[in-house]
Amino acid sequence: MNRVNEIIKYKEAHKAGFTGKGIGVAVMDTGIVAHKDFTLPTNRLKAFHDFVNQEENLYDDNGHGTHVAGIIGGNGYASQGLYCGLAPQCVQDRRRAAPLRLPCLRSYRRYPVSEHLR
Repeated sequence: MNRVNEIIKYKEAHKAGFTGKGIGVAVMDTGIVAHKDFTLPTNRLKAFHDFVNQEENLYDDNGHGTHVAGIIGGNGYASQGLYCGLAPQCVQDRRRAAPLRLPCLRSYRRYPVSEHLR
């Protein structure tokens, strides 16, 4: 995350007032785990759908989806703010106006993204 934070300049975005507050986010990737940066002090993970294995519980086969979601909306809870995402106050919820949908997709050829965006 050190390298990512240098690239995305999240501190500058936060200073300018961009924190993701009131914004819903959807991520289509390999999944997500219930990391403290998404679940504490309140759980901001509101939806999960696995298009590959139809699992109901959160999981991430290889960590990529959790990493991407952290870049977007990790609040830095586990690191006392050292590693924070670009929009730490966003809600990860497919039911919001600007829906973090967190499905597990292993193959974009087999499961085209366009079929799952509603």
